[in-house]
Amino acid sequence: MTTCAYIHLQETISLADLHHTLIEYQQKLARTGKQLSWPYEEAAFPYKIQMYHQYSDEWLLLKSTSPPRYRTLMIGVQEEPSGTSTIHVLLPSTASFGDKGKANELCRYLATLHQAKLTLFNGRVQSFQD
Repeated sequence: MTTCAYIHLQETISLADLHHTLIEYQQKLARTGKQLSWPYEEAAFPYKIQMYHQYSDEWLLLKSTSPPRYRTLMIGVQEEPSGTSTIHVLLPSTASFGDKGKANELCRYLATLHQAKLTLFNGRVQSFQD
């Protein structure tokens, strides 16, 4: 069963901006790994980022670099009528428990970064707003 988490921003963000944010996230993890002298970024973010087009929608497809422990995540952005954006983090039915854990970490990072409200996969809400 496909499940989704939502990050409700108070600003507008594009998919390209989100892609750039994920690359910065990977770079931060790489710097942490360099300080620890081991490939931390491979364990903390075991995905390769790709663009995915389905009909008129565009998504970021995070494809695992270390299956079968991790498989796939999808991330999209929806503009709201109020002029804000909502980030959708989708766990496909083929996702593993490891994917769900990494998705929760990523959602919390993005919600903290953007001071947003986060609705987790289980429906619980966390607010990172000031």
